[in-house]
Amino acid sequence: MKIRDKRFLSKRELAEFLGISVFTIDSWVSERREIPYVKMGKRVMFDIADVLSWIEVNKVHPNALLDRGP
Repeated sequence: MKIRDKRFLSKRELAEFLGISVFTIDSWVSERREIPYVKMGKRVMFDIADVLSWIEVNKVHPNALLDRGP
């Protein structure tokens, strides 16, 4: 099953999808910052729709910043 076909991702799946370490995911979750997550009992899961929205919100468009001027 492809990641985009799933509703929820595990920490390992999310780390693979984003190309970052599980340690980074654990840090973000323990500090309750960065990426939205869902607690399912003791498990931490990530709604793929929330992850994709988070990616869009956190995109940096360097040219747009330059166009603003002083």
